[in-house]
Amino acid sequence: MFCASSLTAIDGVCHGFFTRQGGVSGGIYASLNCGP
Repeated sequence: MFCASSLTAIDGVCHGFFTRQGGVSGGIYASLNCGP
């Protein structure tokens, strides 16, 4: 997961960015391309 220092500096903001590296999710998470 990647984080942006400009967003980390803001109190109360939780964030993260992720890639498709390692494959894509199936089932109920298929449309989000992420897992639990």
